[in-house]
Amino acid sequence: MSRLVPIGAVLVVLCWPVSAAQNNAVESLQRIIDKPFAAAAKPTSCGSPAAMVWLLAAKIGVLAGVEKLPGLCESDDEYRTLETVELRGMTLEAALNKLVEIDPRYQWAFRDGVIVMRPVAAWSNPNNPLNQVIDGFSMQDRNYRGALDLFRTRVFGEPPSGKPDPELGRGQQVRRKFSMTTPAGPAVDALDSIARAHGALTWYVQYKTAPASADGMIIWLYTFDDEGTLTSRHTWRQR
Repeated sequence: MSRLVPIGAVLVVLCWPVSAAQNNAVESLQRIIDKPFAAAAKPTSCGSPAAMVWLLAAKIGVLAGVEKLPGLCESDDEYRTLETVELRGMTLEAALNKLVEIDPRYQWAFRDGVIVMRPVAAWSNPNNPLNQVIDGFSMQDRNYRGALDLFRTRVFGEPPSGKPDPELGRGQQVRRKFSMTTPAGPAVDALDSIARAHGALTWYVQYKTAPASADGMIIWLYTFDDEGTLTSRHTWRQR
């Protein structure tokens, strides 16, 4: 089994009522993928079908996050010409297990409503940027760009933009206002919290260089209605 499940989740006493979190996990993981989604039949040095989970989840309306293996590639023509595996008709759980079977460099977990796919080594690496402990933050009636701006200030140690949240975009989910408070903790927890509070987005993290570092990190938020926003460390901090 590829899922990371907290030990307490398996200590279930028969006849006890099923918790809301368990119901949520079952509902999400057993959801049938009802839209076409072809995944490459093997990974390449640049690309991985496992790293496409953020797009797959957005297609079927499930909260998700993906951390890509570090390093960018100039091109990946090989990946675009590979044979593919069609995931349509599978449950989400079966599809996730298929993707990590294709590329065992990745491992997925269900984290309180959010499907998270990360490199295997990243989950326990104390030097991984998403495992770094950041200060908590609160926001009131801001959109997902505002949430990403606050996340950026904690991860990169940069000041907030000080500007109104941009609301440009076709979809209503770009302009959706929400409020949230995150405690101090690992950066990945804050990204999951943003996804839950908004209710209709996925997150995606990639790195310009290997090994993974905050200096080279790019963070994307992507809504279910095909809008996205991203941020990275500002150039002036790299001079």
